[in-house]
Amino acid sequence: MARALRLGGPPNKLEARMAEMKAGNRDISRPVQVAMEAFLSGWRLTGWSEPVIG
Repeated sequence: MARALRLGGPPNKLEARMAEMKAGNRDISRPVQVAMEAFLSGWRLTGWSEPVIG
């Protein structure tokens, strides 16, 4: 998710940042809110491929 949102920083910091947002311990920035609304409405980045599960 952090990569799709193009958040900067080392992977371990990004993982912690996303966990804090999910838990409600960190404010979600307005740009991240807008991006999440776009993702949830079906918009995808150019070249996006859905992950294969299973």
